[in-house]
Amino acid sequence: MCGLPGAGKTTVARQVESATGAVRLSPDEWMVALGNDLWDRQARVRIEALQWTLATDLLSRGLSVILEHGFWSRAERDEARRRGREVGAEVCLRFLDAPVEELWARLEARNAAPETTVVIPRPVLELWEREQFEPPTPDELAAFDAESSERPHHDRRMPDVDQVDVILANRDRVTLRAGDVFLKIDADQRRTDVEVEAMAMAPVPTPEVLWRQPPALALGAVRGRPLGRMEEPSTASPAAWRAAGAAIRMLHDAPLPPWPGKSVNELASRLAYECEWLVANEVLPTEVVGRNRGLAEAVLRPWAPVFTHGDLHIEHVFIEGDEITGIIDWSEASQGDALFDLATITLAQDEHLDDVVAGYGSDVDRDLIRAWQSWRCLVAVRWLMENGYGPAEKYPEVAVLRSRA
Repeated sequence: MCGLPGAGKTTVARQVESATGAVRLSPDEWMVALGNDLWDRQARVRIEALQWTLATDLLSRGLSVILEHGFWSRAERDEARRRGREVGAEVCLRFLDAPVEELWARLEARNAAPETTVVIPRPVLELWEREQFEPPTPDELAAFDAESSERPHHDRRMPDVDQVDVILANRDRVTLRAGDVFLKIDADQRRTDVEVEAMAMAPVPTPEVLWRQPPALALGAVRGRPLGRMEEPSTASPAAWRAAGAAIRMLHDAPLPPWPGKSVNELASRLAYECEWLVANEVLPTEVVGRNRGLAEAVLRPWAPVFTHGDLHIEHVFIEGDEITGIIDWSEASQGDALFDLATITLAQDEHLDDVVAGYGSDVDRDLIRAWQSWRCLVAVRWLMENGYGPAEKYPEVAVLRSRA
């Protein structure tokens, strides 16, 4: 899509997306999802480069892609045509042109809209049109492939893909899905380093690493569906829960990873800070926080470290029938307390603890599992609130805390 702001690139791109099933990649949308300022030129360059990497991968898999990069210069358009054809794709250019007066009329209305995230002044638009935008010439347009209205809605090699979905968007990381590819973009590459190495070390099924171009990591999807959701009862069979317990035991019996995890003192400091914040901000009643803090303090004792996943809630464990097909999101993996993983997977799912323990193959201290659940819930609430997960009263973690007061 080639054109200045207000030319209608997003409107037309969405129409093409709907009509053809192509994957639409918009730098502006990614920047908003990642919390970037839309005027941040360096961030935009990095995101456009990441989108090109993703687009090349999708094109090589037989999927059509729409790039909303604007393509103001001929050099950009020539490079796009070259890169697309290198992977055997047809490259079409949709040039959206309009007089400056019409562009400004559209932008003026957009600037006044309450949902607008960036305002473009008229002098800036005129400067761009006069000094930076190179409209395609007739001979340049002829160098691109013609669009075909007879193209199939989906390529046969990727029949189930018609869009890129934002799976997770926090202040410092975002996860996108396009068909069977997950793209994780993390501002802290240490977490990505841990994730990649942990998946290589873990003796359980994990996603395939397709490629890595910092700050992006592309992973293949795992088969099946999540073991459940914290917000609702799990429909997975008892055998699937036992299989999850067996997989956790296999992980815990593996050689230790190189990351030491949090010390008892660090865990105690974090617990104290979060409890004080919850009370000071009147998120939860003092008695609810106090009761759960008393339970959580039981975990502040020495333990024999094992290879822990570190974030093993049920949406990170995938099943097909009674089989564990994959465990995802390993960025919190470390040496830790085995009971923390068992507490996390059964959080808000207490009725499945017996099956998990049966699969795990040894008895465990259930009071300490409950204590770890209180600890995890207490330290999670502030983060969830600050990352836009809605009102606290709707969190399963808050329901668990209230149930124990």
